Amino acid sequence: MDFLNLPVEIGSKIVEYLDIKSKINVYNSCDELKDFFATWCNIKSVVLSRSTLATVKTLEEKLFSDLGQQIIELNLSGVPDLTAEKLKPYIPRFARLKCLDVTFTDIYLGDISEICPQNLKKIGINYFKCFNNYTYDKITEESKAVFKDRQIESVHFIVMELSLSASPFKFLKDVNSIKDLKLTIADNYKEFLSINNDENESEGFVYRGRYVGGGPNHDDGTSEDDGATLREELSLHRSLSIALWLESICRCVQS
Repeated sequence: MDFLNLPVEIGSKIVEYLDIKSKINVYNSCDELKDFFATWCNIKSVVLSRSTLATVKTLEEKLFSDLGQQIIELNLSGVPDLTAEKLKPYIPRFARLKCLDVTFTDIYLGDISEICPQNLKKIGINYFKCFNNYTYDKITEESKAVFKDRQIESVHFIVMELSLSASPFKFLKDVNSIKDLKLTIADNYKEFLSINNDENESEGFVYRGRYVGGGPNHDDGTSEDDGATLREELSLHRSLSIALWLESICRCVQS
């Protein structure tokens, strides 16, 4: 049976269940299928992470140039050749993008102004590459300005070297739009990558919680000096010193 002779509801549902490689192959097969994709298929999510297509060159495919405006979620985590310079030319294609994951790539928080779409609300990204030198750094202020301008609500930071990293909480202290925060802390980049091939046996330290930043005009009377309220769900697999470090940071932010 010819795919194009199927009822559009069935055809679009079949496309929905295809992986991204198959979608690209089908889309490139003929003009009639390109028209079908454009008319009846709504490709909202694309995952290139841990895929045979995990390369920045995949974004050159016609599927992305023609239908990129449909995509709301783009997962590029672990794409080995991804840099801010290489990703930047493709960002305008994803005008409706609200969720972007570039963790475990060569893109860091200091690059966010280069690769952040206007409508982005959720970001997964490596924390600052230059540790401990960000407090009054111009790059830090530019990065924070992006968070405020886009009103980013959810963030996942990958902190590569815990002992050398200044507090992510301090960076987010006056970014009042943040509602959800996840920190993944790895003492060693390559070690963490190999460990997390099995997500159920991660030996890294993962922090998940709700982050409510204090602001100068909150209705409940809190001020920016009140810092942040953190409802924590902690999973600690390595060292008590990590927990003590995190606790001290929380106290610092809340003071």
